[in-house]
This record gives sequence, C-alpha cells and structure tokens, in this order.
Amino acid sequence: MSKISGELIDAIKAALEAEFGDTYEIHTMETEQDLKKPCFFIATERTEMKLFFGKKYLWKSLFCIRYFPQTAEKQQECHGIAERLMRCLEYVAAGGDLMRGRGMSCRIESGILLFFVSYDSFVYRRDETAVMEDLETRIGTGGDGIVSQEKEKLSVQKN
Repeated sequence: MSKISGELIDAIKAALEAEFGDTYEIHTMETEQDLKKPCFFIATERTEMKLFFGKKYLWKSLFCIRYFPQTAEKQQECHGIAERLMRCLEYVAAGGDLMRGRGMSCRIESGILLFFVSYDSFVYRRDETAVMEDLETRIGTGGDGIVSQEKEKLSVQKN
C-alpha cells in the first residue's frame, strides 16, 4: 500500500470514528469471521497516477466503504448511513492536508451498502541525489602566498 493510500485510509477511519463513535466497528483488513454488526470495511478500490505537468502528477484514489447493517430493515438503515457518510467524508484530514471527497455514490447489494468516494491530490516527484563523499579543494589567491581551503559535497544524480 502506498503512503498516500495509507494516510487516506487512516483519515477515512478517523472521520467514521468521529461520526459513528464506538458502536460501529471499523475494519481496514477484510475478514468476515465473527463479524459484529453494524460495521464498516474500508478498502482501496482503484488508484491512478497521471502526469500533469513536468514533475507534477495527479494521484486519484477511489475507496469503497462497505457497511453491514444490524437491523432487519436493511434498506432503510443503509440509506440513513449513506447520508451520514456523504456528510462526514466530504472533507478528511490526511497527511496534514484537508482533502475533499469527490464522486460520492452508493448502492445496496445483498443487504450491504457499498459507498464509493474518490480523493484526488497532486504529488511532486523529486530527483534523488546521493552524497558520495567530501572533496577537499585548495584554492590559491594572488601571489601573496595566502591559500584558502573549502570543502564541497560531491553528489551524483540517480536515474
């Protein structure tokens, strides 16, 4: 999992905890054994990275939040939860930034709510430079015999 996806999953989990409290379990790893309902599962559905300009990339992450209802009136419960998800996931704090959820949609399949939200961000690719060693150079000035010393860092660029 990428650092960005991990930060977004943590941000989504924090938003769900703030909205729903301790009465709902929130999982980030899929396990359906001993499922205590009601609960949420957060999963990355799709991630895309496209070159925007120069070293600037557009990073798109689509998440699916599955909700397993508790009551016998699953449709009604799922619709109520979907409305709350649209409000609480509109803005999440990830990696020190406030990110806006886009393209929110949901559907109910087999009594389970599938809620989709996408978070987009720009990332910059930095060229890595590795410092190899110190290089000592001696530079003479004029004819007066005064010599100054400088130390420089010699670096090489990785491809």
